[in-house]
Amino acid sequence: MTTYAGCSPRCLDALVGALRAAPLLRSLTAALDSPQTADEPLIRLALAVGLLLESPDTPDGALIEGPAAVVLREGAPGELAGLGLDLLGSLLAQLAEDEESAEEYRGQHLSKLYFLYQEAGTAQSVARQAAQRDAWAVPPSYNPAADVRTPASGPYELPDPETLSALTGQPGLTEDDRAELRPVAAVLARVIDRLAGLGVTERTGDTFTLTPLGHALLREGLFLGTANLPDIDPDTFPTEEVVRAGDGGRLVAAAQWWPSGAARKTLGDWLSGRGADGWSELLAALADTPAGPDAARRRALLGLLDAAAAPVPAWETLLDDPVLGEHAAHTLRTLGHRADSTRVPEAARATYLADRFEEVRLIAALAHRMAEGPDTADGGEGEVMEPYHALYAAFDEAAAGWPGGGQALVTALAVADPYEVPPVLEQLSRHPHTAVAEEAWRAARTLRAEAHARSTGRAKGAKTASRGRPQAGKRQKKKRKRH
Repeated sequence: MTTYAGCSPRCLDALVGALRAAPLLRSLTAALDSPQTADEPLIRLALAVGLLLESPDTPDGALIEGPAAVVLREGAPGELAGLGLDLLGSLLAQLAEDEESAEEYRGQHLSKLYFLYQEAGTAQSVARQAAQRDAWAVPPSYNPAADVRTPASGPYELPDPETLSALTGQPGLTEDDRAELRPVAAVLARVIDRLAGLGVTERTGDTFTLTPLGHALLREGLFLGTANLPDIDPDTFPTEEVVRAGDGGRLVAAAQWWPSGAARKTLGDWLSGRGADGWSELLAALADTPAGPDAARRRALLGLLDAAAAPVPAWETLLDDPVLGEHAAHTLRTLGHRADSTRVPEAARATYLADRFEEVRLIAALAHRMAEGPDTADGGEGEVMEPYHALYAAFDEAAAGWPGGGQALVTALAVADPYEVPPVLEQLSRHPHTAVAEEAWRAARTLRAEAHARSTGRAKGAKTASRGRPQAGKRQKKKRKRH
């Protein structure tokens, strides 16, 4: 059972007051008095947080009150706040497993709460969020002003095609499009409505948002996966105090999955409490990232740090690193310091360029979708698309100073990060210089084959796909509105 003490007394009183008013807390209180009449999901939740226990003294495992029951009825504000965090964690775990609200990937529902928190209470559209979740190419800066005509209460209904077009920025949607999106929107609405029982979210028709209680719980209980904090109870969210007390390695392993706003704040808070030693520890943890599909995600954390606040020696120590050496050199030069380029390994230069080219490619891809529309997002064979000239120019500039030129640089990129670089190579296979294009095409083909071999190997020992998860290729039609 978590006891939270990191909030001011006034903050705790407000949080506890909102918790006690939540419908789910009232239902749990009733379940304690009469567990035999409570529904199965409510009993599972009560068992998960210790409100109820299965008695070891009876053969049928009769339900008795657990230690958290005293907290619910008589607990101090810090204890009740901790119970709220435990309930939120257990409720999310339950939603992830239940057939009608199963996650497509681990942490999906948690990511949605992060998004709501980052949006500072701004109301969101269920339909728009469902379209983004279903990989529709929804313009990121598009702010619809549609009059969404959906019932204010009761089961969720997806807006009509005309309104759906306005909400998603996709003109001319039809009933077929609406039918395709309906299952995804229904799952999202179910998650929102279940969380509303705890008072974390609220929904009116197609519009939903995070409540003040939801903000408080996300602010006071920082979400970390239990795989990254093995000493934390699986049903508990550690507090910010616990996070700040952890080491740099654990912080990096967890922060790679957080939205940038949450990661930036927590990394900054963690560093501010440690001074120069904290910077050395965190940069060392980032440098110690194992090669694999998550390596680029961890390297991206460098861009969230206040680089100017770091002691210069901390960056200089990193120059020799075979992965982050050029990232450190670039940071030093940007801050106006000298960087000894002779110390930077070639592999680190290639890794930095792989990250840089992927940034340029993503910007170009978005520009192309916005300018030309999703119908032509992939381009034609051999077509040199205007927005991608920035990528070709960046590559040519780097290749001019690379030993062996452009073809050698393509090879180095493929070795630097075979998980991140394939999309860059795919685009470079359309480079106007034939030799570079052919080398990029060969490298991309090789990496695709290696990726297929890895996925095939995993599939041989994998269990049957979890219920509620879409099969590969399920959403391949209607390319005109997909990423």
